[in-house]
Amino acid sequence: MKNIARLVLFFSITFVSIFLAAAAARYINLWIDALRMIPARTSRPLTALFDALQWALPGAVYGSLLLSLGYAARQGVPIPRTMACLFLLGVLFTAGMALGLVRIRGAGAVPATEAHASLGEPGLILFRGDTAIVLLDESGKELGSRVVALPGRSLVYQELPIGSDNRAISLPPAPFREQPVNFITTVRIDLALVAEQFDSRLGEGLIPFAVYVAALMFLLVSLRVFLDLSVWPLANLLLGALMFRVVLALETLMDSREILSFIAPFLGKWIDPAFMSPLLFSGLGLLIMLYSALASFAGGRRR
Repeated sequence: MKNIARLVLFFSITFVSIFLAAAAARYINLWIDALRMIPARTSRPLTALFDALQWALPGAVYGSLLLSLGYAARQGVPIPRTMACLFLLGVLFTAGMALGLVRIRGAGAVPATEAHASLGEPGLILFRGDTAIVLLDESGKELGSRVVALPGRSLVYQELPIGSDNRAISLPPAPFREQPVNFITTVRIDLALVAEQFDSRLGEGLIPFAVYVAALMFLLVSLRVFLDLSVWPLANLLLGALMFRVVLALETLMDSREILSFIAPFLGKWIDPAFMSPLLFSGLGLLIMLYSALASFAGGRRR
């Protein structure tokens, strides 16, 4: 029982820490993106804060479960107890946080609006691929004149930059931030898609949301077997992180409209499309658990 109590405490602290850190990082990232826009646009701090909290929830779920599984493996907590404990904690924390975010959004508070000054002065140079754009007026002037330099062509002067739809031609953001690594970008996109999936499932009702979250937690905790394959804890943690990344990619793939529209004609007569992903998660979790049980039994027979 002492190991279980420590595991509960470890998961709780890890979940809250990752959630707050990810939300803060996302909030700062949203503010940086708003500051980079030219001309400047009014920003809504409360809306950005809610978006950051919503985006941070999947990251906290995946990160806390991965670290908690590694902690349980190092402490020698039995696999059945570990899976049962972390399954309940994952479902409760995810559902509680998601419901709390819905309450915050449904409170009806008017988002605060804040304006910020545009970056740069006349002569600011922006880049969109190989195209350079030189602003001849203040960057805050949306229809200000500009000079466009295209590769292999002479300069183009645009006194009134209006497109064919009678709207101002958009400008690229200010290039003062380095592009992130592709791997990090894909993880961020997948986490954002999972956050949207949580929100849409909760919008369909509490039961579809609970079924989806429970199936996902079941699949994630079944990966406990990969955190105990070698005698090196760091190697096991890296292998577990790789498996969690596979599950994250699989989750976004199965929840995509293209996959659902492809599977629906075959299974839509027997299974509600909303329960296809939970059914797949549960099936994969059962297969992994069966493999874990057989591997444990074979190891005991060899000993």
